[in-house]
Amino acid sequence: MIKFTKLEIDTIVDRPEDCIIQNLCDFYTDEMIQKYGDRNTTSEPITEIWEGHERIVQPEQKTDYAINDLYVHLEDFKSLPEHLTELDKEILDNCISCGTWDRASDVSPQFYGQVKRAVKSIANKFDKLGIKISWLSFA
Repeated sequence: MIKFTKLEIDTIVDRPEDCIIQNLCDFYTDEMIQKYGDRNTTSEPITEIWEGHERIVQPEQKTDYAINDLYVHLEDFKSLPEHLTELDKEILDNCISCGTWDRASDVSPQFYGQVKRAVKSIANKFDKLGIKISWLSFA
């Protein structure tokens, strides 16, 4: 079991739930929006072709429940559940790849340094758990 520090947990759960849902559950193409509306409100993932690539659009309610479960588990147990679904991994990737952790520089250079080290540690822990981070940049 991989444990997370308080700062690592704070960094992961800092990503607002509605931002994750918007990113994972909203359709991008006019064709899909006309067919389903702006968001996947079905109970199953839907494949969308966007800019020539397949993109899985996750179901809103299932994603919302998964976010809550992950956040509560992190807060209560300082770890992630033993068995992570692909949706769980996608949510956790979104927390770091699209997260707002880089705004720590607004607090102070020292705090930004602490958060930057925490993000590097999270990336290493995620890698061990089979969670791929799709985008990570340290300026």
